[in-house]
Amino acid sequence: MKARIKKEGESIGRTYEYAGSNKVKCSHVTKHNSGVEMVMTWTLDYSDVTHEELCVEAAKNTVIDLRGPWKKLPLAEAEEYGEHEYDIREWFDREKRRVAKTDSEKAKAAMSKLSPEELAELMKMFT
Repeated sequence: MKARIKKEGESIGRTYEYAGSNKVKCSHVTKHNSGVEMVMTWTLDYSDVTHEELCVEAAKNTVIDLRGPWKKLPLAEAEEYGEHEYDIREWFDREKRRVAKTDSEKAKAAMSKLSPEELAELMKMFT
């Protein structure tokens, strides 16, 4: 199947799904050098990768993700992380709870916080 061009205003998140037999199905949007955003699904086959190789490659992206929260710490606290061991199971579980929401889900959540009057005013925009 060919990649398709992302429609304007379309909201597509990244997904990673174990597909069995040491394969992971990855759906994502990537901007081509031409400026066109393409929607693609790639399957990564890890069958011939050793456990050690897999751990090292996984660590590369994990370190990138872990640095974000660290940068936000007060400097005195951040200095304590010079050498630190992370419980990756705990981090994985926390990341699962942070799954990105679609624009529609975000709108529903925001609308649920509105008063009946605010909601009525908002709905006037659509009539």
